Amino acid sequence: VIQLYPELYMIAGAGGNIAVHTGREGAVVVDTGDAQMADAVLATIKRITPQPIRFVINTSADADRVGGNQVVSRAGQALGGNGLLPGAPPPIVSTEPAFLRMSAGWKVQPAFPESLWPTETFTRSQKNIYLNQQAIEIIAQSNAHSDGDAIVFFRRSDVVVSGAIFDTERFPIIDTARGGTIQGEIAALNRLMQLVIPSIPQPLKEGGTQVIPGRGRIAEQAELVEYRSEEHTSELQSLT
Repeated sequence: VIQLYPELYMIAGAGGNIAVHTGREGAVVVDTGDAQMADAVLATIKRITPQPIRFVINTSADADRVGGNQVVSRAGQALGGNGLLPGAPPPIVSTEPAFLRMSAGWKVQPAFPESLWPTETFTRSQKNIYLNQQAIEIIAQSNAHSDGDAIVFFRRSDVVVSGAIFDTERFPIIDTARGGTIQGEIAALNRLMQLVIPSIPQPLKEGGTQVIPGRGRIAEQAELVEYRSEEHTSELQSLT
């Protein structure tokens, strides 16, 4: 567990990186890791905060991001509203394409059991949540790693969760079978660049917007610039 701010943590080692935002009104969990690590993830979240989980957000339909959905969601409590009763499990939020990839939308045999499916989806470019005096932007980024990716931006904390779009351990997997493209990946990295602000006027000093990548260490703007440049080079080599 790495604490970025008093209200924001990263959990690593359970598959894809997991973000946990906490506060008096409850917790928001971004991605839930591999299925076999779900109980350990939930125990870790409970050590971070005694408050109930109010929202679960998936950044894609990858198994290492949605595997713990059932365990983590059923341990939480919805706020109510949007047809949800207080005390019901919190919504699992994703883009509509991510939901379709997980459910029977694309094939007769669903890729995941229904207990893991998102319960609240969106088709527009962005969905917003406001909790604990924190504006949370869920930004759809189609045809990057896949056709159902999302970036999550915690505005007050100035932390961006990139999902599989950005990975400090390797180049991203462009899942062409699920709608991923190199051009979409570069567009998604450019969108991240619009959100991530370096430490100005001291660009060589640590600081600025922090990025929780899909896997690997927490990053800042300079590392994102280098990663994007390498991805551009990779595209040019593939074209030649």
